[in-house]
Amino acid sequence: MRKISSADAIANLTILFLLVGHPKIPFLGLPAALIALMLYYRKLVPTFRSPIFIPQMAVILIFGIYCGVRAWLEPSSTLQDLTFIATLLYKALTAIFIAQAFFALLENNYKLIYLYLAIQLSLIAISAFSIEIYEFLLLFQTEAARSVFVETFGLRSMGFGVIHNEGVAFLVLMYAFVLLKDNSSIIGLFMAPLMYVSALTSRMSLILIAMSQAMLSPVKLIISIVVICATVIFLFDTSSGPLSEVFELYNNFIATGELQSRSTSVMSEMPFVPDNFITWMVGDGKFIADDGFYMETDLGFSRVLFFGGIFGLLLYVLVSVWPLFIIDYRNKNIYFYLFLFNLLAYFVIINIKGINIQNWALITLWLV
Repeated sequence: MRKISSADAIANLTILFLLVGHPKIPFLGLPAALIALMLYYRKLVPTFRSPIFIPQMAVILIFGIYCGVRAWLEPSSTLQDLTFIATLLYKALTAIFIAQAFFALLENNYKLIYLYLAIQLSLIAISAFSIEIYEFLLLFQTEAARSVFVETFGLRSMGFGVIHNEGVAFLVLMYAFVLLKDNSSIIGLFMAPLMYVSALTSRMSLILIAMSQAMLSPVKLIISIVVICATVIFLFDTSSGPLSEVFELYNNFIATGELQSRSTSVMSEMPFVPDNFITWMVGDGKFIADDGFYMETDLGFSRVLFFGGIFGLLLYVLVSVWPLFIIDYRNKNIYFYLFLFNLLAYFVIINIKGINIQNWALITLWLV
C-alpha cells in the first residue's frame, strides 16, 4: 500500500470514527458515514477500485437478493424485516471503506490506531460512571438503541458508535491486527491491559482479547492478568455498579460456587434451531415479531436460521468469511494460521450472542 501524508492519516482516522460502530447523526438519525462521504469523497471513491470491492459486493448482492425474495414470499414479513435486512447489507458495504482506512493507517501510521483505541477505551471508561457522557454518546445511536440502553446506565457503557457486542468485537479485531504489526513496543505493552476496559461495554471482549493475546502475544496476556488482578479485584468493589456486570461470573462463583450469569441463563432458554423441515431449509422469512425478535431468540445464528433457513445461514456466513476462499495458504507462518483461527473463533462467539457481520475484508487487504 502506498505511503500516505499526515493529512491523509488524519482523514483515515476520522473515517474510522465516523464508520466503525455505524454512529448516527444526532437528531437526524442518518448514518454519520454521510459526513465522511461529504468530507472525504475523493479518498473513498478509489475504494471502488479496491481488490476487495467486487467480491464483497458480489456476496452482498447474493445475500441481499436471497433475503429480499424470502421476505417477499412471506406474507407476514413487515417493513421492519426489510429495514433489518437493509441494515445488514449497509454494514457489509461500509466494511470495505473501513478496511481501506484501517489498513492505510496500519501500514503507515499504526500508532494512530493506538490513539483511536485509547480514545474509544477512555470514552467507555468515563461513560460507565458519568451519566452526562453516557447520554451524550447515546445521541449517536439509533432511536431503538437509545430506548434500550438509556435504561442500562450504571451497568453498561459505550464508546463513540461502539456499543455492546458488535462495536467491541471490531475494536478487538483492530487490536488483533495491531498485535501482528507491533509485538514489542512500550505503547503496545501499555495497551495490553487497557483493552480489557472494553468489557464495560461487553463482557465478551474478555474472551476475545485474551484469545488474541494468548495466541499472538502471550507476554501481553500475562501482563494483562497481573495488572487487572492487582488494580481491579483488590482495589475496586466488583459487587456493584459497572464492574459487577463485568465480574458477574466471578461474583456468582464466589457466592454460589457456580459459573453462571443472567445472560447465559436467558440464552439457554431461547430456541436454538427450527422444529420443522421447511424452516430448516428456507426459514420463515422473519427477523422481527410484533413483540420483539422473531421466535423470541437473540442468538445470532439462530435468528438467521429462522429467517432464511440453512441456505440463508450459509450466505450470511459467506458475507463475512469469503476471503478464506481466495487466500494463498502457501508459505505462511504459524502466526498467520493462529490469526485465522482467532478470526473464526471471533465470528462464532460473537454470532452466538447476536447477529454480527464481521469485517473480514480486512484480511484481503492484509494479504494484498
